[in-house]
Amino acid sequence: NSFLKEFGLKGSYEVKDSKTYLTLVGVAAHASTPWLGVNALAYGLKFLAEQNISLLAKHFNDKFVNYYGEGLGVNYESEPMGKLTMNIGLGRYDGKTYKFIIDIRYPHDLKGEWITSRLDKHILHDGQCLRDSVPLYVDPNSPFIQTLLKVYQECTGDNERLPMTIGGGTYARSLKKAVAFGPMMPGREDVVHQVDEYAYIDDL
Repeated sequence: NSFLKEFGLKGSYEVKDSKTYLTLVGVAAHASTPWLGVNALAYGLKFLAEQNISLLAKHFNDKFVNYYGEGLGVNYESEPMGKLTMNIGLGRYDGKTYKFIIDIRYPHDLKGEWITSRLDKHILHDGQCLRDSVPLYVDPNSPFIQTLLKVYQECTGDNERLPMTIGGGTYARSLKKAVAFGPMMPGREDVVHQVDEYAYIDDL
């Protein structure tokens, strides 16, 4: 209860058949914006580590709580795409072997090989890259982007907002020259990938 209170979490425990079952309740968020959610797995590992219940948890303690890869030694930032983000999405442990699946989104001037080499060095695990989807980046000053911006300005009357990058993966990367924009208009609540996601017909 002290741990839950310290980190503002929700959870419970149950003793059944001489076993203690711990439950931590997280808050879902898109993998590209993990700071908007609460990662129950990361805090579960942290709790077990602080109670000296698990050597495995102790090894990974605090490595997953930071969403910018600092605990994993892969923190990186560059303009205009900003900071690398990290999210531990899945974790399994059967008493003998463990498996963590981590989602890392990185700026366009970084290489996936640099990330995996750093992970092997800092975590001391048998790591492998399941998939490396190279970041999509198009120069905001290119005629292509400037044309899209002009069309947006003419349709909305909004001349203040500038092109931006997001950490989400879109279908734009399936084409040779494309970007995605417009699913969420300025001033609207961000409900993308959330429970009861919705959109305004007038915006579409």
